[in-house]
Amino acid sequence: MGKHGIGKCNSNVELLLALCSEFELIVTNTMFKQKDESKTTCMHPRSRHWHMIVFIITRCRDKMDIHSTRAMRGANCWTDPQMLRSKVALII
Repeated sequence: MGKHGIGKCNSNVELLLALCSEFELIVTNTMFKQKDESKTTCMHPRSRHWHMIVFIITRCRDKMDIHSTRAMRGANCWTDPQMLRSKVALII
């Protein structure tokens, strides 16, 4: 998904992309070139492959305000998928 995405897309991701294109939204996870460990959020228990299942979605017109989006590997928050952190420049 996207220029800097990982792996293959399933039908749910295709539905998400269709929804995003309909409402002029973007997925900020795949906007930035970074290591795969900074993009992926969850590991499959049997195959041990990392997947991207958590997304940060914003409007296309706010694209220039997003500076980075990456997974927080060291966060101890007792959840299976990793949390995402997005650096945003908000101008009010």
